[in-house]
Amino acid sequence: TCRIHIHSGPLTLQENASLSAQAVIEISAGDAAFAVGSTITCSEPTCRIHIHGGQLTLQEHASLSAQADINISASHVAFAVGSSLKCSEPTCRIHIHSGPLTLQENASLSAQAVIEISAGDAAFAVGSTITCSEPTCR
Repeated sequence: TCRIHIHSGPLTLQENASLSAQAVIEISAGDAAFAVGSTITCSEPTCRIHIHGGQLTLQEHASLSAQADINISASHVAFAVGSSLKCSEPTCRIHIHSGPLTLQENASLSAQAVIEISAGDAAFAVGSTITCSEPTCR
């Protein structure tokens, strides 16, 4: 039932840093930046990641991975080259609510059940992918 809760002004994970929990990872920060190769992993079947903040930036090859739900509410969301957001349980949902949303080259979003994006502007660059794999996936 392990949970990680981070409440801060700016939050920065530097190169190859990682956060890992079994049940819940919740981040409420002014701005959150995950540098090259950093990972956030949530491994139990019901595990959820919630990120609420100002700007959220995933730099090159950074990744967010959860089993159940990923909820992101931010003023600006940017996924850099090769970064990924993935949730893997059959009922897994990704919700992104932001101002602008940008996926750069080869960035990816992947969910099983639902991907919901509410954004002022959404830009998907060359090779970026949004994948929803269950037969009932929306």
